[in-house]
Amino acid sequence: MGGKRGETPSLIGMQFGEDETQANSKFVEVRNKEEVFKEMKTWADARGNIKSISEEEKFEIEVTADLIAQLINKRTELGLSQRQLSCKSGIKQAAIARLEKFNVVPRIDTLARLSKSLGMEIKLVSTKS
Repeated sequence: MGGKRGETPSLIGMQFGEDETQANSKFVEVRNKEEVFKEMKTWADARGNIKSISEEEKFEIEVTADLIAQLINKRTELGLSQRQLSCKSGIKQAAIARLEKFNVVPRIDTLARLSKSLGMEIKLVSTKS
């Protein structure tokens, strides 16, 4: 059965007294969220599959992901490596890599330093007229 080496997949629908072989026809492997996200190419794909977080939390993720994507696009547009951006901003290259892989939620001061180093600024824009 699937899963990583040493892991026991979760069984759903196994009745009391059944062993794994008997329940195999009802087997459903529950994948962890990292496996699901690897298959998804865009936030839109992931967003539709996430049921455990609120709409507000989804909105916060979208805003953060959009800011990070803009920084990545500008860095690559300028032809800068992460190491070069690190030298310009004073932020460690490893921290930039983690941020660009969406492994961390950046603090506002980190976003401000990176954006300034890329010739950008962070602005809030009213969505209501």
